[in-house]
Amino acid sequence: MARAVRRRSPQGRVRGEVDGGKGPVWATIYDLARAIPPGRVMSYGQIAACLGFAVSPRAVGWAMSVCPPDVPWHRVVNASGGCSTERRSDFPPGLQRALLEHEGVQFGADGRLPMGRYRHQPKVFQEVILPIKDLTHPVEMSLQDRYAPHNRCFGCGPANDKGLRIKSFVHGEEVVCTFHPAPYHEAFTGVLNGGIIGTLFDCHCNWAAAYHLMQRRRLDHPPCTVTAEYRVTLRQPTPSSGPVEVRARVVESTEDRATVEATLEAGGKVTATARGVFVAVGEGHPAYHRW
Repeated sequence: MARAVRRRSPQGRVRGEVDGGKGPVWATIYDLARAIPPGRVMSYGQIAACLGFAVSPRAVGWAMSVCPPDVPWHRVVNASGGCSTERRSDFPPGLQRALLEHEGVQFGADGRLPMGRYRHQPKVFQEVILPIKDLTHPVEMSLQDRYAPHNRCFGCGPANDKGLRIKSFVHGEEVVCTFHPAPYHEAFTGVLNGGIIGTLFDCHCNWAAAYHLMQRRRLDHPPCTVTAEYRVTLRQPTPSSGPVEVRARVVESTEDRATVEATLEAGGKVTATARGVFVAVGEGHPAYHRW
């Protein structure tokens, strides 16, 4: 059965769509799709993650809609294991699911395939360097706002209006957070409370670990991580009169855990350090669905 194709105008393009389907980013999207073996899938976001989010997941979906005939477009699904092509009026209903079922993929009663079972994890992907003119650079989003906007954690949950609501940003090999203390965060006048410092380290290092494990495992979404252990050293009182900066870096990792070291600086001086182990949890753990 022939695949229906809808070609969109330049005005209808989404972020990351460049050169009308040509150029290095498009070639790599298609190479990643071609490498997916029969009976396995990747998500649009997973492919975008392999490209360092130089393109959006939606742009990957657009690329699949106009791909060359040799690209197995049907092996690219949405993050929940569903067939997004079902929402398209110009696409044969049930075609993507039928092609996947022919390859042995089984769908659940909700119409989704279990990503944990069928997800393809590429071991190597090509680094793509795009000319600046080819990209519309988005406003930088924190890891929390990008991946867990409904999280209610006291330290890092964007949805907790009573919490600290820290924002962690990836800067090279480090993850960086700037926190602005309020008077009610103090231990005594002019000095940040040690418990608040511990919370900053705990949440920020968790996100550094989660992001690292996402990159290591070529996922489109960070795994939910929890704290196995961590130690904080308070070197000197931390002034609360200005912003404090937390910098975290993964120093060791395996498939499901990462050891993170971090510093907290205030006024240009390191006033506290931390080291911890953070573990990705699986289904059945009470924290599994919190993100």
